[in-house]
Amino acid sequence: MWSPSRLAELAGTSRRAVRHYHELGLLPEPERRSNGYQYYGVDHLVRLIRIRRLTGCPPRW
Repeated sequence: MWSPSRLAELAGTSRRAVRHYHELGLLPEPERRSNGYQYYGVDHLVRLIRIRRLTGCPPRW
């Protein structure tokens, strides 16, 4: 389970892009724990990488 920042880092994108993909409905909302924090899993990472590849966005290293 990863935080939004860590997910963005692993996928080679920004947190802002992750939020944008949520707004477009391309990335499902993550699980929220009792503390209110969002946690992303492997499925989210795979989907985010797939979105980036399909849109032709180069990784932001």
